[in-house]
This record gives sequence, structure tokens and C-alpha cells, in this order.
Amino acid sequence: MDLRQIQYFLSLFEEQSVTKAARRLNIVQPALSMQIARLERDIGKTLFTRTPRRMIPTPAAEEMYRTFLPLYSAFVKARDQMMHIGDTLSGHVRVGLIPSIGLQVLPDVLDEFKQRHPNVTLSISEGWSEQLLDSVSSGELDFCFSNAAIKPRTVIAEEVMSEKILFVTGQQDIPYPAKVRLSDLVGRSFVLGTRENGTRKVLNKALVEEGVHLVPALEVDSILTIADLLERNRYVGLMPESTVKALRNKFDFKLRSYDLLNKGFIRKIYCSYNPHRPLNQESQVFRELMVQRLLHYLHQKD
Repeated sequence: MDLRQIQYFLSLFEEQSVTKAARRLNIVQPALSMQIARLERDIGKTLFTRTPRRMIPTPAAEEMYRTFLPLYSAFVKARDQMMHIGDTLSGHVRVGLIPSIGLQVLPDVLDEFKQRHPNVTLSISEGWSEQLLDSVSSGELDFCFSNAAIKPRTVIAEEVMSEKILFVTGQQDIPYPAKVRLSDLVGRSFVLGTRENGTRKVLNKALVEEGVHLVPALEVDSILTIADLLERNRYVGLMPESTVKALRNKFDFKLRSYDLLNKGFIRKIYCSYNPHRPLNQESQVFRELMVQRLLHYLHQKD
């Protein structure tokens, strides 16, 4: 058994498809099949049940995956660290973000990071949580920040931030008590993100759990467009606390916000990565800076 066989096994276990695993490894399918067959001979156990549709891991494969995944991840991390001993940071970092995070802290983080590490190049992509997680799983992104708890099996998601979802109106809208209940807002015209929007999915889940039926008057994904509509005092919305702060402080929107008495209206941010591709030093530094700025921004006074 060698390191390459372990890498091939881990990829096939997660993809459960020779075609997908070979594409991920950038090798031809016969080479992958040959190495897996050799591995099975070496350990004397069948690792996969082959069906026309997929490769089903056996109990032996489940046990092998639990054993070798942390070992392989530790090896890759140690290799990267050794390669950077005594070096200034360089290389390329590929990051995915949901739009609300880019709105809040991304420009400041990019400016600070590039001043500290001018030899590192960066590629920043925005998208829906599910799209970003799929890109992390396939290796197109090194890591991502998303608000989805549901993730591909190949991705590890670590919670980095939790924040309230607030009821938001324009500054000239009728005033409400500091804390409101959604049932008291019947008749108001809500503008929310579309159903593919990650924050909207968090809202829908909380609404179902609370037994609240809310049909938005408008569905818009652009955060700035929603803020503009709210400022005109014709619509109301539901937004994460940090997003409301960004709209007020960075874009000077005149908005009021109120806490919800309803339970479960919490948006969590996760940083996700593929354990087969442990983050290199450049990615770790960028991730830590992002997390620091997100938490600082959330907890600073409005």
C-alpha cells in the first residue's frame, strides 16, 4: 500500500464513481481501477461493490476511510508546511463567497492581505452556497464561506459566525417596538431573496418551524436593490445583522432594524474545505483574516 493508492481510494470512496474520481484525480479510468484492484489484493478485502450506477463502499472501505482520511490530510499539510519553511508567502488562493460577505468585509480584507503578502495572487468567486460547496468538493475552489449546513460528503464545514436575522424597514416607515413578532406584521409587503438564495432557505426553514406563512411581494437577490426598495418605505425585509450594518455604514442606506421575538431566525456562516486538499499556508492566512474581520464587523457598534 502506498500514498498514491490511498489518495485514489479516498477519491473513489467520496465520489462513488470511477468516472468522477478519475476526472477529479486527472487520470484515466483504467489506471484508477487498476490501483484499486491492487489495493484490494494487498489488504485481502473487497472495498467496493460494483453496480451499473455506482461503486458502493463495503464495511471494510468505511473503516479504511475513517482511518486513512486524517492521516492523508496530515501528510499533505505537513508537506506544504515543509515546502514553505523560510519562504515569504506566495502562490495562488481560490476563494468562494456568498455575496453578503463580499459586501461586508471583502475590500478591506483584500487590501490588507495584499499589503502584507504581495506575492500571493487571489481569485475570488461569488455564488450560491450549494454552487460554492460543489466547487470546493471538485477542487475548483480551495475553500469557501457559505451559509449552507448541507454539504457534499467530500467537504468539511466549520462554523465561524452566527448572527441574528432582523426585521428591516426604511427609516421613514412606521416605527415598531424594539422587538417584534412576525405574526404582528401581517399585511406588510415583504421583499426577500429568491428561493435559491441561501439566506432565503434559512428563513424558509425558520418560518416552517414557527408555523408562520409568509409570501413575499417581491423576490430579489441583489442586496443593494432590496435596500433601495426598503429605503423607499414601501417594502419591509428580513436580513442578517451584519448585512444591515454594511448597508448603513458602507452604503449609507437609511434603514431601521428590529429584533425578532420568533425563535430560530439565526444565520450561520461556515468555512468549508476539502480534506483531500488541506489548505496551504497562504489559504490559511487569508481565511483567518476573513474570519477576524467578519467577527469584528459583527460585534462592532453600529
